[in-house]
This record gives sequence, C-alpha cells and structure tokens, in this order.
Amino acid sequence: MNRIIIALFFILFLSACVDTQTCRVTGLVAHEFYEYTYTGSDGNTVNGSFEADDNGNHDIANVSSGVNCGDIRTDMVLVGEVY
Repeated sequence: MNRIIIALFFILFLSACVDTQTCRVTGLVAHEFYEYTYTGSDGNTVNGSFEADDNGNHDIANVSSGVNCGDIRTDMVLVGEVY
C-alpha cells in the first residue's frame, strides 16, 4: 500500500513539473532590482520581483510552458534615498 501511495505521489509531482519552463532574462543592470509580469496559460497575471545577478541575468523558474519567454515584461525598480 505504501508503495502505491509513493508511486502516485511521484507521478503527480512529475506531471506538475512537465508543463513548466525556465525563462532567462538578460541584458539587465547587475544587482539592480526588477519586477516582472506575464499572463499565464490559464489567463491569470503572474507578478514577481528579483535582483539581477553579477552578469545582468536572472532565471524565472516555473513559467507555464505555454508562455512565450519573450512576452515577460520586466521593469527596473528604483530604490534610493528621498531628499
């Protein structure tokens, strides 16, 4: 019985991962903060934020495979002192 439960869990986990991709965003300013947005395959808007790495890149994981990575919009978030 335990083997059946483990096998079912593995199949469900694997099927959940198959429909996703990782999209790499390039050409960013290193260590700057960005927000991103895109419309998922289900029609819902997905928002997030990240800090660009040393090379000005960032990988956005778990993007629905039906999404064109080029359609992900990124905007730099300006963070600074108020004068």
